[in-house]
Amino acid sequence: MAVVMSVTNYNRWFCGTTDRFCMHEFFSHNEISSFISNSYHQLRLFGQKYPNPSGNSIDMSESCDKVFVTIVHNTFLDEMQMKSPRSITAARKATQAKIALTDLVRRLGSQAKLPTVRQLCKTMGVSIATLDAALGELEKQGIISRRQGSGIYASSLARTRRVGLVIGYDLFNEDISMFGRLLFRGLQAEARQHDHLLAYYIDDPLHDQDEHGLSQLALDLQSERVEGLMLVAISPERIPEVRAFELPCVFFTAHAQYTPRVCLDEAAQVNLGVPALLEQGCRRIALAYPAGADDAIPPLVAMFKEALAKAGLPAEPSWLVPCQLPGQMRALRAVGHFRRAWLGWDCKPDGLLSYDDNYTAGALHALETLDLEAGKDVKIVSHANKGSNLFGSAPVMRLEIDPVEVARGMIEMIDCLLEGKQPVTQVLRVAPQLILPNVATGFIPNHSDNVAAARAEKNLPVAPDGSAKKP
Repeated sequence: MAVVMSVTNYNRWFCGTTDRFCMHEFFSHNEISSFISNSYHQLRLFGQKYPNPSGNSIDMSESCDKVFVTIVHNTFLDEMQMKSPRSITAARKATQAKIALTDLVRRLGSQAKLPTVRQLCKTMGVSIATLDAALGELEKQGIISRRQGSGIYASSLARTRRVGLVIGYDLFNEDISMFGRLLFRGLQAEARQHDHLLAYYIDDPLHDQDEHGLSQLALDLQSERVEGLMLVAISPERIPEVRAFELPCVFFTAHAQYTPRVCLDEAAQVNLGVPALLEQGCRRIALAYPAGADDAIPPLVAMFKEALAKAGLPAEPSWLVPCQLPGQMRALRAVGHFRRAWLGWDCKPDGLLSYDDNYTAGALHALETLDLEAGKDVKIVSHANKGSNLFGSAPVMRLEIDPVEVARGMIEMIDCLLEGKQPVTQVLRVAPQLILPNVATGFIPNHSDNVAAARAEKNLPVAPDGSAKKP
């Protein structure tokens, strides 16, 4: 049970508190708002980690008010006693100078020489002390270097932007599809090409306080170490917490409420997969789909039924198989799951469209135990990842997704947001490519054509019927 504060009460309290403190004119509205947002986020995390033993939802509006008043009073009023308005104004000018210098360094590029201190002070309208404070901060971050008797230079990190990559804790689970690991590698490669320095944060409730937990993300945001965020495979209930940081965010998710986002083109998988099976002569097609997808966006099952209806084929309810199995060893569990489904079907399907490559691998093993042959007794079209093959030499038609294309889309989107622009599209759908066994690209519906094409490519003799001709 998480500590709950209603949006109405929080907004009322937030606006009132910020306005009261801004009346002192010691701090800007943005400074107050940032501090209170971070404080509220930390309190909410505390409530989630230490739930009420009764398990009941609690309205923490009044408690939050008291806690925040204490926090803000102890923090800001103490600072007001220690700092005069003049020193606070100087600190604000130093921050503004730091922002202006950062923009200048990025425009000039790596190893470029900046104007002299005197020129910078005149251009920015600040004192030498204020400029020195801003330069010191940038030097600590490795953005500039000051060389005695030579001047100020932009470092190799001049155009580097620090982007946080927030990933689900199970992304590297050996039992999970290779997609996550391939996507991670793609993001690393694309980030290097776009001068991004990635900081990694793990969405793991059991290790929230660790070096790479979301609590560390909150601290890094307060110290301006991260400029944007990319979110991959994190639990939906954690997304509002991350979005509360109000940084440019790009998501990899199928949930329509989060934009800008990159997602897989589920409609393309149906529009490619069903015709491929029809071309192979299949008339009784089963669907293995992620559990809950019938209510998801986009509705996979509904699209599948529509594609079959256009072909004049029935969608037998028992042939709609939820394939997102819980627990570990999913591919192994899929063996028994598909075997039981097959034995339970009075009328057996002759084709299978699978959205899960782990499940497909299990189904292939199940067919072997039933003395059935994939590609002959049952033709299979399955989701697959470029750079990974769980199917071995089995004749499976692959709906191949390139994780690098997903990574490239996410990096290009975060680039636009960091530059203050909007991406060309708010939703980038990555479509699969249909790959047939033994064929690099394209779709050749007849197996003999596959053999002929493969042997012709190697300059080997081919029989008139398209089969391999003996020398």
